[in-house]
Amino acid sequence: MNKKITIRAHATTANLGVLFDCGAMAINELFTDVTFSLLDSKTIITVNGYGENIIPTNEKNVAYQAINEYAIKTNISLPGFSLHINNHIPFKGGLGSSAASIIGALKVINEYYNHLLSNEQLFSIALKIEKHGDNLLGCLLGGFTLYKPNLFISHPISSKLQAVITIPNYHVSTNNSRKTLPLTYTKKDTVTALQNSALLTYAIINNDFSVFKDILENDVIHVPYRESSQKIFKEVKLFAKKHQSLGTTISGSGAAIISFVLKTKQYELFNELSKTFPDCKIIPISFTNNGATQIK
Repeated sequence: MNKKITIRAHATTANLGVLFDCGAMAINELFTDVTFSLLDSKTIITVNGYGENIIPTNEKNVAYQAINEYAIKTNISLPGFSLHINNHIPFKGGLGSSAASIIGALKVINEYYNHLLSNEQLFSIALKIEKHGDNLLGCLLGGFTLYKPNLFISHPISSKLQAVITIPNYHVSTNNSRKTLPLTYTKKDTVTALQNSALLTYAIINNDFSVFKDILENDVIHVPYRESSQKIFKEVKLFAKKHQSLGTTISGSGAAIISFVLKTKQYELFNELSKTFPDCKIIPISFTNNGATQIK
């Protein structure tokens, strides 16, 4: 019988307020399971879960593209295969659902063929399909990741740090959101951004939640320019702060809004957000230090 392999690839929250295009965290409760097996001839792609009626099941599917790029890179022959995507990540929400599909597909075929490529090589393939290296790296390695081309850093996240995600009933286009950002920044804003990124990195690595709380919402690079398309962002941020959050920011380019909180305060914040924003999906989450891994 032809073997089947399943890889679990986790959602990610990227940018982390002041770590635009470089910082990300892997989310424990939200994930995509990608199952791969060989077929004699035709290729079959199936999708369940979030986006099942939207995600393409042909050559436009990003997981399919990842498998195809892997085959080209390794010179393996794929007459046909079955690819099943079981997506538990809210679709088009700024939580890295496409990154999880890509990384899951690359990890599953690499496992199937006994690790022909390194993580670095898999990552280079992933970047051909999606340009958001921060999401891709967070999904691949897990934990708190910092991304720069050809330089990957991952660090464990304390279990004390958790979050509550607020997902509005509207979507935000990543491309349109990017167009709102300036082409250049002042020296003052550049220095502020450097200070913020250094201090938030210090806070996460050293579990210094007082510094985390002081820095997270001080971004000058992207959040101030994206707020106008995030209809309830300011309201959620102010409300979460009243209920002892460590800070609230946009996840990726939105529309998901992430409010960080200490584990001891998460249940209270989740309850209050659920009551106050009944039209939104409210999800309490923790973070995982595991990258994309085989579960079957």
